[in-house]
Amino acid sequence: MLAVKDGKSISNASVGDTDGQVLNRDVLFGEHADVYQAMLTQYAHDNKIDTSPQTLVAALVEIGAFKLGHVKKLQDLVF
Repeated sequence: MLAVKDGKSISNASVGDTDGQVLNRDVLFGEHADVYQAMLTQYAHDNKIDTSPQTLVAALVEIGAFKLGHVKKLQDLVF
């Protein structure tokens, strides 16, 4: 959600080479997969992102993981 909060483009995410990368839907989203799918669809629409859902998720995970490295205190995670 750090990447979504930022609201910037996903173009700087380094997801060009996804060979061998497995992002399991059940592991990532669990029983709430349909809710996350709706949220991702809305996010893509609002930000005029035209890419596959798999690429979008991979980009958001990549950006979020990068941003997590910059969190210094718990309040940095509060939306």
